Amino acid sequence: ELWGRSSGEVHFICQEIEVEKCYGDLQKLPEKSIVVDGGLNLGICSLVLAKRCSRQLTVLAFEPALESYQLAVKNLRQHGVRVVEHGQELSDEVLKTVRMAGVHESPGVVVHCFQLALSDEDRQDQLC
Repeated sequence: ELWGRSSGEVHFICQEIEVEKCYGDLQKLPEKSIVVDGGLNLGICSLVLAKRCSRQLTVLAFEPALESYQLAVKNLRQHGVRVVEHGQELSDEVLKTVRMAGVHESPGVVVHCFQLALSDEDRQDQLC
């Protein structure tokens, strides 16, 4: 069960990630990777990572829209994903915590959620 604004939205996102593999083969990510989920939306991509990857991964997840952010955190927690909520804070202390998260000892995925945009400008950009 996933929370969303409509069943069509949930179905569309799941189709993109799981069937069309629009983000590639997520299981091929190397151990201790740091993944940026630049549009957390409902948290489905981070959820798929958490459910499919037994390796240590850190996800930095950003979603500026409050309703989407809250639904994503709810979806992740409901499915047992380790979530660290940072809200709208991106201070030096938070960045230090996130850097240390990359060296966590337990297997699995930790998702750091930020209710922030990656930029203060509307545009498209390639991160990799």
